[in-house]
Amino acid sequence: MNWDQVEGKWKQYRGQVRERWGELTDDDIGAISGKKEALVGRIQERYGFAKERAAEEVDSFIATLKHQPVESVGYGREMHGVDSRAPRRLEDIRTPSNELRERYKTAIFSHSSHPPR
Repeated sequence: MNWDQVEGKWKQYRGQVRERWGELTDDDIGAISGKKEALVGRIQERYGFAKERAAEEVDSFIATLKHQPVESVGYGREMHGVDSRAPRRLEDIRTPSNELRERYKTAIFSHSSHPPR
């Protein structure tokens, strides 16, 4: 994972940043806004690390993120008040368009030997 990806999903990673660096305040996390240099600077301030050490800490953090699915990271669906049983894909949401699509698939594939997808 590269930092551009982290920056793009900053709100999802905020919880893990707080877990990793507990000395950072909510105001710090908000001010960082996903900027790598800002995170390095705040770690330097709060922990008294040299810039190189703080940068190594951040790089190490990024390396731990690459194997984690987004939903297991920090502020997940449940933390935002989203029902975990709610549809996770757009196609699973009951809308007139999706219902029509399902009826079409059923009609087409009821006369075919191939099951609908």
